[in-house]
Amino acid sequence: QGNCYSSFDMRKAVVVDNGASTLKVGFPSDEEPRTFLNLTGTSRRKHQTSYIGSQVEDSPNPASLLYRRPHDRGYIVNFDLQQQIWDYAFGPSCLNIKPKETDFIMTEPPLCPPSLSNAMNEIVFESYQVHSFFKATPSKFALHHYQSRPESHKIWTAPSEAFTLLSEDLSLYPKQIQSGLEAQPIFRVQPPKATQEPLHSFVVVDVGYSFCHSIPFYDGSEINYAIRRLDVGGKVLTNYMKELVSFRQYDMSDETVLMENVKNRVCFVSNDLTKDLTDMKKQGRNSSHFIDYVLPDYVNSKTGYVKGGKEDPFLHSSPPPSPSPSSSSSSSSSSS
Repeated sequence: QGNCYSSFDMRKAVVVDNGASTLKVGFPSDEEPRTFLNLTGTSRRKHQTSYIGSQVEDSPNPASLLYRRPHDRGYIVNFDLQQQIWDYAFGPSCLNIKPKETDFIMTEPPLCPPSLSNAMNEIVFESYQVHSFFKATPSKFALHHYQSRPESHKIWTAPSEAFTLLSEDLSLYPKQIQSGLEAQPIFRVQPPKATQEPLHSFVVVDVGYSFCHSIPFYDGSEINYAIRRLDVGGKVLTNYMKELVSFRQYDMSDETVLMENVKNRVCFVSNDLTKDLTDMKKQGRNSSHFIDYVLPDYVNSKTGYVKGGKEDPFLHSSPPPSPSPSSSSSSSSSSS
């Protein structure tokens, strides 16, 4: 699957999950990838200082930075900026690798325009001169991971007649489509045999920062014409949270990175929305869902913290002094 241009050696491979919100890089043997924001921050002062990756969170005052992302609507549109971030990820501050001696495994979004896909190929081969390169959509990696688990094969017991009908339906469509200069197979249909295991059909839902995709698979291949995209992702939720907090408490319209961090730390997916809302309405501050979040003052904290939580610097000390106008502020909200 994807694009494989040379033989691979997993012992010297690097995996790059190039998301619009975060960049995850690491080696196949790593338990956890190195994760940081896929953006750059520049100070507003006369002598501008640029921060990349994890440097953004370590900067003296992240709220004072001007942020730039290489992505727009989920696709890379600024390759010069993206290459700066990759340089940081592959350099001594992070992976410390030599791309010429490394095999690259990288993700790209579904239905990526050929011009953008080819631009990525040019950077990987011409600028980094990698040893070999493989790229595919995140949904393909997710499906492969799911199918590699033994328990995933225990739930499919469809009769062979159903696959015969499905094969007849798929035979009405062309076997290949043109994507740039390459022909990508959509599906491979074989008549089921008496001793052959049923072919598996899957739908992978990819929820990202800028969009959601539902991606059907048949026999391990994406059915490209049936992919559906919804322009709703994590960024929409962050913007909505900024709107709520700005209306109820303080103006957070320029604090996208801060509110993204707050959302990731305190928000959750409700299993019973009606019950949780009723509980909040009846119990108010006594509800288990009520959270008192202290905004950062960039002295004691750069990201803020949940009041009374394990990161509260005043939890096991004397009561804090009265805050000055420039110090931390408390923002109370119910998040679900």
